Amino acid sequence: MYVPWRVRGYERTCPAGHSWRVPAWGAHPRMQGLPFGPATRARGIPVAGGSPRIGRTSGVIAANAELAEKVAVFRICPECGSDRYHQRAIRG
Repeated sequence: MYVPWRVRGYERTCPAGHSWRVPAWGAHPRMQGLPFGPATRARGIPVAGGSPRIGRTSGVIAANAELAEKVAVFRICPECGSDRYHQRAIRG
């Protein structure tokens, strides 16, 4: 559904005056939070084979690292390599 006031992306401008566009997901990535729960015991009973949370935690860390690598491309100016910029929303 089209929402006119929703931000579709951002335009970033470096101090040298170069501009580049960034999608909304690249400007404000949504990282996943770490799972809650017991690390090695469930209500005082040892968990067979280690913690069930370890596998989920590793998956979340890997997903966040992958997203951070994708977003890192948008953090620098493609023309001059500057990591300083001003950002404005692009709507519509």
